[in-house]
Amino acid sequence: MRKGIETLLIGAALFLCAGQVAWAQTAPDVRIGSTRTESRLVEVAVVDFSLTGSDTLGFGAMASKVINFDLGFSGFFKAVPQREFILEYDAKDRKNGTVDYDAWKTISSNFLVKGKIIPEDETKIAVEVVVYDLQRRQMDFGKRYTGPVSMYRQILHQFSDDFLYRYAGETGVARSKMLFISAVRGRKELMVVDYDGDNPRQLTTERTLVLSPAWNHANKNLALFTTYRYRNPDLYVMDLTNMQRYPLSTAVGLNSTGDWSPDGTRVAFALSKQGNTDIYIVNADGRGLTRLTSERSAELNPSWSPDGQKLAFTSDMGGTPQIYIMNTDGTGRERFSYTGRYCDGAAWSPKGDMIAYASLVYDNFDIVVQQIRDRAAQIITEGYGKGNSESPSWAPDGRHLAFSSTNSGNRQLYISGLTGGAPLPITNLPGGGSQPSWGP
Repeated sequence: MRKGIETLLIGAALFLCAGQVAWAQTAPDVRIGSTRTESRLVEVAVVDFSLTGSDTLGFGAMASKVINFDLGFSGFFKAVPQREFILEYDAKDRKNGTVDYDAWKTISSNFLVKGKIIPEDETKIAVEVVVYDLQRRQMDFGKRYTGPVSMYRQILHQFSDDFLYRYAGETGVARSKMLFISAVRGRKELMVVDYDGDNPRQLTTERTLVLSPAWNHANKNLALFTTYRYRNPDLYVMDLTNMQRYPLSTAVGLNSTGDWSPDGTRVAFALSKQGNTDIYIVNADGRGLTRLTSERSAELNPSWSPDGQKLAFTSDMGGTPQIYIMNTDGTGRERFSYTGRYCDGAAWSPKGDMIAYASLVYDNFDIVVQQIRDRAAQIITEGYGKGNSESPSWAPDGRHLAFSSTNSGNRQLYISGLTGGAPLPITNLPGGGSQPSWGP
């Protein structure tokens, strides 16, 4: 997708104001640190993009809204809230044919983003964006993106990721999506949605119960899910490019809570074909089934470490459900969670340094993030509502989490950073949202 909608113009010209400016290279130009507090966030003023012709779809205002959300969610930048001043200063810039750096610095101390939308035909669009450094009083870089009109939001997300990479040296998640479960006409179906909650779409029509989606990060076209379509909880793989699917495990009994190995060649999942629920590993083609646990207790919800050497999972072998860790050959089991009397749904950070899980700490389930090295735990949803928060899933950057929560009454999807701040609801669907799997 990146290659299809992005075109970097070197040495071309852009006329967002009357003066001519040159396009700049977009190599990382890291100017900010990796740990930010609210008072130290880099301020960015984003202007509604101009459009050649009539803006009947509201694309100009959509640009500032989407980019402001993306940059704010990154944890490095702060959107300028004074919209009336932004509109006023932009109008003056257009009239005078130049950027009034002194005026813009009164509301944003760091950067100014302007853009122009150019329809190429009825189905294609070009978006030209420039960034001005208000401290250096100069245009800093610019890019031209092209693609289908239907991809306009993705083009904006692409710019947000480019901006984050250039100034923070971090890979963004603005173009990522999530799998999740939602009720459609009373039946749980597999859905997909953009990371910010836009464009939810139904992927299955099982007309029964679908559970436990998992996105393959090594092959983003593949997804796991459990379906009761054939009156048994069977584990299936779906090709997201053509919606074709094939069974991975259909043994009588539970076949569920699957998770792809980091290289995408194996799946760890829970299977109860011998009466008890245990953790198994199988190859992506359904062959080579290997049993890892054989306790009298129930083991399920496995999650791979990013190096592919260990699994975190849920077990009640100690009396109550808790998070355990073991090697992928079933050896070296040890208890990991001690925060809360009921813990479930482990998700190993893609950076390998933390495991997130849901924990019944007080009267409700909260999302806990626990360090691998020193086992220090942080409740990131504490104090934000009285609902149950469950099913954490890491963003590809390892700095954000998605989870489901009943804070608003009906269970919906939320996203959150790890450094504080209220979790953001991203769905408000009649059928709710649960069990997110944050994809690449």
